[in-house]
Amino acid sequence: MGEFHGVFAKLIKFEPDETAQWRKTNIQFRTFSDCICITAPLESNEIGFLKHLRNFLKTLAFFQTIMLRFGGYLIRGGVSIGKFYSDSNMIFSKGLVEAYELESKTAIYPRILIGKSVQDRVSEELSKTDELLSSFPLFTSFEDDLVFINFLNVELVDFPAYEKLNDVQRGLVDDIEIGWREKTIMAPVIEDLVTKRSQAGLDSRVVEKYDWMLRFIYNEMQRKERQIGF
Repeated sequence: MGEFHGVFAKLIKFEPDETAQWRKTNIQFRTFSDCICITAPLESNEIGFLKHLRNFLKTLAFFQTIMLRFGGYLIRGGVSIGKFYSDSNMIFSKGLVEAYELESKTAIYPRILIGKSVQDRVSEELSKTDELLSSFPLFTSFEDDLVFINFLNVELVDFPAYEKLNDVQRGLVDDIEIGWREKTIMAPVIEDLVTKRSQAGLDSRVVEKYDWMLRFIYNEMQRKERQIGF
């Protein structure tokens, strides 16, 4: 648990506290036990809903990528829309309850599921309810009908406040972006996943999560090769 919080604490340093872009998204981070609660207002006066949502989802994808690449952690979660209240002592949120149920009861595998409330709002904005996945490439599905964030199909250099990062932080993001695209980052990620899978022993619940992530990465690699004509 201490190692998990150590990695997360380093990630929080990527948040440029006073930059205009982060003030626009107003994304906030909270942790309790091994859970991370990331929230943002539903609407933004500065940008439209879909761009606001993309910024939020790219932030989640960024954290999922960093935790996998540099912490070896498989992240599971849910994204929902709902009323939210918090102060220094408590959090009360219908949206958080739905997100928690997505994570704990539905996701099963290491993916961040998109709740129906989010899908419905996106479809409403796009006016293409039958083309959700093709119209919003941050969404994907794999081996079932559940929709989740495709963290392997996100341009991290376009996530909020990228231009405000310092040279070291920006270089890390660039390395990850290029690494996913050119597959140079795949080898150490896959090697780490295979090692952790073997260490799981006979715990089938853990093994199936590593197996799913390996299948998903392999599927994305093949899909991208087909797209560029390999």
